[in-house]
Amino acid sequence: MSDLLTTPGSGRGPAGSLRHLGRALTGALVSVALVVVLSFFLFRVLPGDPVLTMTRGRPVGAQQIAELRAQLGLDRSLPAQFAGYLADLLHGDLG
Repeated sequence: MSDLLTTPGSGRGPAGSLRHLGRALTGALVSVALVVVLSFFLFRVLPGDPVLTMTRGRPVGAQQIAELRAQLGLDRSLPAQFAGYLADLLHGDLG
């Protein structure tokens, strides 16, 4: 009977375990990054204006719409919005 930790060439042991752990962590980080990017851009490509959807049925002026867009960060460029989204996520603000 061979021991998996000492069998030469088995790819196991401390070095093999660290390699496996590294691959698993890399895969997890890539998955999380993809979910973050997809969740951000998915809501940006939906049709319609989010501010007008939020104010539907209520009488609002152009000034209030502009203020709401600024409050939500929709007046900034897409890269600036994404940077803000990442900063909010890192601070635990999920919404």
